[in-house]
Amino acid sequence: MQVFNGFKVALFLLVTLNICVNCIVFDSQAEEIDEISNIVSLGDGDILVGPNLKLNSFKGVEKINYKVTPQGDLYLHVFKSKLFDQDTSPPALIFFHGGGFKNGSPGQFYPYAKHLTNYGITVICAEYRIKNKHGTERIHSILDGKSAVSWVTENAEKLGINRNSISVGGGSAGGYMAAVTAIPTDIIINSNLKKPNIGTTGLIPKLIFPQASILLNPGLSLELNTQKYFPKRGRDATFSEIDENYPPTLILLGTEDFWTSQSEAEEFCALLKKQRVPCDIVMYEDQEHSFFNRDRYLYDTAVRIEVFLRKLGIIDTI
Repeated sequence: MQVFNGFKVALFLLVTLNICVNCIVFDSQAEEIDEISNIVSLGDGDILVGPNLKLNSFKGVEKINYKVTPQGDLYLHVFKSKLFDQDTSPPALIFFHGGGFKNGSPGQFYPYAKHLTNYGITVICAEYRIKNKHGTERIHSILDGKSAVSWVTENAEKLGINRNSISVGGGSAGGYMAAVTAIPTDIIINSNLKKPNIGTTGLIPKLIFPQASILLNPGLSLELNTQKYFPKRGRDATFSEIDENYPPTLILLGTEDFWTSQSEAEEFCALLKKQRVPCDIVMYEDQEHSFFNRDRYLYDTAVRIEVFLRKLGIIDTI
């Protein structure tokens, strides 16, 4: 296994000492875990320092059309795994960018793709309809996210990936999209105080259960039919039917996040814990919403995502 930029020793220590995500070693079925929800707090001196992941992160991307909508075609920005094994197909991770469902670009997660593809996973940054570009509402973004996961699953052979090992992730609004990937669309719609109108072109994509979910300062509380935040009743209704099929989840969050508080993240993880689903939280002290976009935190969060995927057995151990 090649390790990016000679960080093999540092990463080995990171995994061995379990200082990235938690002190738990996950087995393949997550059956023997006594504690499956952990919180780690990181101060300024705990942040890992590494290479500039933004540098030339656009290189190697392939754009593939996955959906035709009345407002325009949508594309997947694919970064193929840099580790090749002719006997196995690599896992995949689909990222949804942030931007409040109004703006944003798949390029937000190019740096993560640059890092993670070095460890045997294909990374896909998905386009979806956004208000300022397409004139659409939040529910259309949600439907596009589900369409992306469904398309990738159905076209796994074409993409050269393992259809049984597809994970999701996202930041802010994209974090919400990743979080509801495993939630039936009718539950999402009915949990809103005022049901959003999907229109006649809003076909409901097939429900897919990802293998893991990576949530960076996710919007766990929002109202799809307005620009307002979601009341607690709505959040509980959205995730009320979480079961053991919900994916193991990693939440990366700043303590000063204006959208999602630490207590909200803990409540969300508590729902998963009741179903014996692993859920870990990494809190970044004094950091605000979207902190992970800054150079100082890109590498740190990328490595913590990598180690979480290793512990779940999604990517190979060293």
